[in-house]
Amino acid sequence: MKNIKIAIIGAGVAGHFTAAAIARNCKHAEITIYHDPNTPPIGVGESMAWGAPDFMRETLGLKNEFEWMRLSQSTYKFGSIQQGFTNQNDYPFYVSYPFVGSSKLLLKSPLEGYTGLIVNNDDNSLYDVWLHLYKKELRTKLDSRGDMSESHWFAFNNTCPVNENGEFLTLGSLGHSYHVDSNIIGSVINDLVGKPHGVKEVISSVKKININEKGIKSITLNNNSEIVADLFIDCTGFKRVLMKELDAKFIPCDESFNNSAIVGIKYYESEKDYTNITSLKAMPNGWAFKIPTHNRTGNGYIFNNRLTNSEEHLIHEFEQITGNKDTIKRRIKWEPGYYEKCMVKNCISIGLSYGFTEAFDANSLSATLVYIKRLIKHLNEDISGTQEWRNDFNYYTNAIADDIIFRIQCAMHLAPRNDTNYWNEMKIAGKKFKTLEKLLDNIYSDDRKKYLGYQNKLYSQHIFINTVLYYDIPFSIPSWNIHKQTEELALNWFKFFNNRNKIIAETSMNIGKFYKNTIYKDIKFN
Repeated sequence: MKNIKIAIIGAGVAGHFTAAAIARNCKHAEITIYHDPNTPPIGVGESMAWGAPDFMRETLGLKNEFEWMRLSQSTYKFGSIQQGFTNQNDYPFYVSYPFVGSSKLLLKSPLEGYTGLIVNNDDNSLYDVWLHLYKKELRTKLDSRGDMSESHWFAFNNTCPVNENGEFLTLGSLGHSYHVDSNIIGSVINDLVGKPHGVKEVISSVKKININEKGIKSITLNNNSEIVADLFIDCTGFKRVLMKELDAKFIPCDESFNNSAIVGIKYYESEKDYTNITSLKAMPNGWAFKIPTHNRTGNGYIFNNRLTNSEEHLIHEFEQITGNKDTIKRRIKWEPGYYEKCMVKNCISIGLSYGFTEAFDANSLSATLVYIKRLIKHLNEDISGTQEWRNDFNYYTNAIADDIIFRIQCAMHLAPRNDTNYWNEMKIAGKKFKTLEKLLDNIYSDDRKKYLGYQNKLYSQHIFINTVLYYDIPFSIPSWNIHKQTEELALNWFKFFNNRNKIIAETSMNIGKFYKNTIYKDIKFN
């Protein structure tokens, strides 16, 4: 296999994760990170999605969660809570890890397990069966949350299904993710994985990018040294230092997308302030987030500056509704959209440099991890180093980016809330782009029912079912030919699954007490 020299520009979360993952999994790659120390990471905290545990354990080889979580000030995530998106402002809706399996698993022995049973196109998924029971009024909208997720009750009770030895009381790998501090996590990954696998680091900013017909010929740094590589990776965030110099076409999202945020942090006063969920709260002019890391939360108000641009008013609104005083410290702006091609000639953009819609549903870091895994696959299969996989990689990344755009359109355009100009504008956008019709088409599509690793999608069937249930959107349920035996087995399975996790969650350790007894035994508060 031909050795390949890779130059990564930028040392934020995307840069360090990309370098470490490639270095560990591609033995023929020589990797160097080049970065300007005066360019800090963007963000106040990151909420990772459900593929993160597999990435950390298998792709990065970090089997000991307590170690890297402690070093990076990270915390467990057992779900997300949405509030205020309907006209019932106090109604909380929890979204947790999906199980994506065929109804045939109901006939399997428990000893065989079920995590590997994907849905074939002629199968009913477990969600199909749940909808069948819902149609027959054997399950309810409230049942859906506990029926469809192992981690729902832990999110609801703010408890942790992990004992002091790091052993999960439940399936574990199927029901959690992480909250991370974006200012710390990258360097921790570099120390634990990148450097031990040979990643080099050069501290210097880019002075000049030299282009030829093959893409980037070389990069001149401010220290006047010159970088020559087989593959360049742009991880410079919104600056997009490399991509802006190439013949790369940026495709902006429509004007209904949010494009600004005011953000800040709030430190905890006691262990009772710890939570195990990402909070998403609809606001008069957008939505607010709260991401709990160790000892503090990252907070922000996401909005569309085309509709409102009074920062003073937004901060007042944020403090009045959330109760978080004096936490907002700075503003972030971006142009929602993605490059037409993630890979242009010999340059790839990873993370924010490729594109960004907005922060809803932890889509940016989730997609980044997916892209990195795909890139590793291509690099290991490219024996001669031809990079002929470029079109396949671009098709894959574009499909994921399109799925993120669609997911956010569903969440914003279809929210029942209609009490402000912002939310009325969302209704107009929904009609313009026929978001409801697209959503209903996606509930039963075959590619949504498969495991996410087998498709060019970021979101599975459960997201769209949760959306119509949470938003009370009328939708039709097909009359599937589901055997009576399957129906009874499923009904008992959902009841057992729900009750089992409810009992374990109610008797598990409070999340703040868990951290004080385990990962963060030295907790101190301001």
